This record gives sequence, C-alpha cells and structure tokens, in this order.
Amino acid sequence: MFAHRLRMTGELHRAGVPLMVGTDVGTCGVYPGFSVHDELGFLVDAGLTPMAALHAATAEPASFLGARTGRVARGCAADLVVLDANPLTAIGNTRRITGVVVRGRYLDRAALDGLLRGVEEAAAAMSGAAPAGAVAMVGCPCHGAVPARARAA
Repeated sequence: MFAHRLRMTGELHRAGVPLMVGTDVGTCGVYPGFSVHDELGFLVDAGLTPMAALHAATAEPASFLGARTGRVARGCAADLVVLDANPLTAIGNTRRITGVVVRGRYLDRAALDGLLRGVEEAAAAMSGAAPAGAVAMVGCPCHGAVPARARAA
C-alpha cells in the first residue's frame, strides 16, 4: 500500500497537482518537526526533486494559507533553518541542523539541544516516567501501553 501511495504522489506531482508536506501528528510514532524530515524523504522517493520537496514544505503551504511566510523574499516573514550540508544534493541533509533563526533571533545547536532536553523532561514528567533503570511504559490510544525500550527498538 505504501509503495502505491508513493507512486500516486509522484504521478500527482508530474501532473502538476500542488503538494504540501503535512504529517499526521497525533498518530502513534509521529513527532512534530522530526516527521517532516521523513516526509521530505518520502517525497523524493516518490520522484520529486529535493527542491520540489522543499517547496512542498515551505512556499506551497504558505501560498495555500495565504500567508506571507514560507519563502525568503521582500515583504515576507521568514524563519530560517541553517544546515551544515546542502539539501539539494541529498534531502536527508535537512536533518543536519546547525541553528535556526526564529523571529530574528539565532539559536545555535547548543540552544536547540537545550530546548529538546526541556521537551524531553516535560514529556517524561507528564507520562509518569519510571525511575532510571526501570522499564517505563509508554503508549497511545491505538496501540496501548508498550515498554519504552521495545518501542525504541
């Protein structure tokens, strides 16, 4: 089924249908932000160029929403992702984030890692995480509770 969906996505793109990145956040195992990198890779697997995949994640959604974002241009608000490798040569390079510019403020890798640690700690506090060394149980409405270590494997 997944291979069929990839082929269909490629056919839609070749037919000129505008495509937008949109992950199913709320689905088990899909995490905001991280899943966008996966989807960019799937779009390239479907036959889009890396540039077309990036367009589907930036300018196309902004255009659809009528927003003045999603592109670096005069009169547009733009947050930027600073990469240490070119995503046009390999779309997986979007994961090589050195920093971001958000509302005109630069956050380097250390600052981003600190934010991620804070999110991890907040999530652990909400889930009733087990003490170090114990097998924590995590889960979702569709799959129920599973040991955290098993889920990570």
